[in-house]
Amino acid sequence: MLPGRCATGVKSLLIFGGVLLTACEQAPACRIDASVADSRQANAGCLIKQNGQLLVVEHHNGRLGFPAGTGDRNESAQCTAHRETWEETGLDVEVGALLRSFDNGFRLYACHTTQVAGEAVSRPWQVWREIRSVHWLDPASITADRWRYPEQWPQVRLLFDTLP
Repeated sequence: MLPGRCATGVKSLLIFGGVLLTACEQAPACRIDASVADSRQANAGCLIKQNGQLLVVEHHNGRLGFPAGTGDRNESAQCTAHRETWEETGLDVEVGALLRSFDNGFRLYACHTTQVAGEAVSRPWQVWREIRSVHWLDPASITADRWRYPEQWPQVRLLFDTLP
């Protein structure tokens, strides 16, 4: 969860003339492929594949992972995946089918974006404390020890390889 989160989205902080101003940025409406809609609640994230590239967020410790996070009260896991992806990458995705539910209950969804793989994705400034950068990477260039949860990397690669 982001520090300073508003009930309606991300809390933005600006210093203007020595005065701290705050504003809530409204998250876009949750977009889910209706054919796979599910009301279950859980921490969740998005696997986004495009042109053989995987969208990853880089944490400050250098580890890579999915755009993902903790669900809000009464929020479906699919909407958690959507919101967290928007908060961490600035991308408004459509959440598709469940790819995997991990042992810890985390749910990973196939998500789709109109962002072209390879184009720079700017890390939204409001997540500076959580995310260092956002990248499109060839999964072959990622090693398990670089992944946030190294034991999950083989499963992630398999899921990535099975997606069109």
